[in-house]
Amino acid sequence: MDADSTTLFVGGLGSGKTLGGWIKAAMMPAGSGVGLVLTPTYSMVRDVLMATLTEHFRPLIDTVNKSENWVRFVNGNVALMRSATNADLMRGTNASWGWVDEACFVGSKAIKVWSGRVRVGDRIQWMTTTPIKGSHVYTTYVERGVPARIIQCRSDDNPYLSPAYIEEQRLVLSEKEARRELDAEWVDADGVLFNSDDIANRRRDNPPSSVRRVVIGVDPAVTSKRRSDRTGIIVTAQGSDGHAYVLEDLSGQYAPHEWAEVVCDLYDRWRDSGCIVVCETNQGGDLVERNLRAMGRPIAYRGVHAAKSKADRAQPIATHYRMGRVHHVGIHRELERQMTTWEPTDADSPDRLDALVWALTEMAPRDYSSETTKTYTPVKKSVRV
Repeated sequence: MDADSTTLFVGGLGSGKTLGGWIKAAMMPAGSGVGLVLTPTYSMVRDVLMATLTEHFRPLIDTVNKSENWVRFVNGNVALMRSATNADLMRGTNASWGWVDEACFVGSKAIKVWSGRVRVGDRIQWMTTTPIKGSHVYTTYVERGVPARIIQCRSDDNPYLSPAYIEEQRLVLSEKEARRELDAEWVDADGVLFNSDDIANRRRDNPPSSVRRVVIGVDPAVTSKRRSDRTGIIVTAQGSDGHAYVLEDLSGQYAPHEWAEVVCDLYDRWRDSGCIVVCETNQGGDLVERNLRAMGRPIAYRGVHAAKSKADRAQPIATHYRMGRVHHVGIHRELERQMTTWEPTDADSPDRLDALVWALTEMAPRDYSSETTKTYTPVKKSVRV
């Protein structure tokens, strides 16, 4: 494959990655035939690819088939849109051009299947993505040096993007996250515990049909000021296969009564699935439990006190990811950003990651036979982990 056949567009938030990908697809000459467009999940096919296409390219479209996820342009070329969560559905396709959107969120297996289907004629391929060091894309085109034309675009290179938006993002992102998400840099994160390819390769579109239990992990912030840590709130489930599934990330900047209400609402939704709420109590102590109790709503609760370092607590969970026992249902962009940039030496508190670790640790087999259970229904005493 020569350098002209693959283009990698690496961009920050709002830099126009997906729009640029569709512009290149729409400009493919008449007679280019079938193109294969890949994205991390089916929801992104619907909410990102289809939405961008129909909003900006109506005059160039002849036919849109939303049920089968394909579009025919007026010049006769066809774009087939597929999800990386079911990569084998691409087998049998013969394409002459292809595009992967948010390629760093797509696992190595899906990209290899996609690339193997783009096999007719000149095999023009391009990728648009947020830069994630450790991803299959980074390993292939940056570390190994497989030929590609790499274009980088910062968020503020887009003249139509509000400067106030960029400034706001710099306030809420850590320095390392801002360099990746806004400046489009391959941020050095050699000490990270979680590999983006481990997450991407096991991603699912839908939760398991049968759930054994649900654990809501909470890492509460002490204050709700603008520069305060956020409260991490992560919903996980254990499927009948014994694997863990990350369902929701409702982390955010909340006042104490606000995050308590969010947690209680989540508990009510999952009550019939053996749900329990697990909260870190290092910062707030008994105040965390009293905050939940003040809502006057019955929940099963366990307070956990961190006796080990964040890295020591996260390491066993990272091992479960490497062994393929944890699946993200859809893309949890902010959580995954934190997972793949946070290093043990960082000063920033990884609120979402902490909540995830507490939830998945609770899900692992442990002996609670010596602990007492109190209720408001019920509340389990804090344990040191």
